[in-house]
Amino acid sequence: MLGPLAAVVVGACGDGSKASDGQKEASRWLPLDGEGAWTWREDEAETPPDEATLLHGRDMGEGRIELRRGPRWADSEVVGGITFSVDDGIVLEALSLDDISMGAARPLAPAFVEEGSVVTDGTWRCTVALDEEIETFYAVFDQTLVSTCEGNQLPAGTWVFAEDMGLVAVFAGNRTLDLVAPW
Repeated sequence: MLGPLAAVVVGACGDGSKASDGQKEASRWLPLDGEGAWTWREDEAETPPDEATLLHGRDMGEGRIELRRGPRWADSEVVGGITFSVDDGIVLEALSLDDISMGAARPLAPAFVEEGSVVTDGTWRCTVALDEEIETFYAVFDQTLVSTCEGNQLPAGTWVFAEDMGLVAVFAGNRTLDLVAPW
């Protein structure tokens, strides 16, 4: 799980802590209720996406998002998964997609965020920006949590969450995920 330093920086959510003035609960940007679904494209083109290459994600419960590639969820091949937890902030627990695999938990945001919040875990560091306007293929979002992460391991890059919708964009390494539809 998280290293001792991350536990101090991330803070405790399970102890009944409440957000102070100017802070918001990170879980607002990643509702994991077992019902969420997303469709992303993996390029930065502005043209309509190739349906055969769409990446579909569905919240399977317990923070696991199954990933399938193809024109429709029902007909698509399973190509990996992402597992998040939101008990102590937004934590990426695991990631597998094609040839990418990451199993060590990485904090992306603290439990209670405000502009400039930082989480660290050893050489891993993420800085949070709130309410930046982010354009995806699907829509422009202005109620966002943008976590820019640095480190020498996956998933260094930028992770964008829209309030009450979840993950809408990722720019990590040579990977780009861009929301095409929230279903």
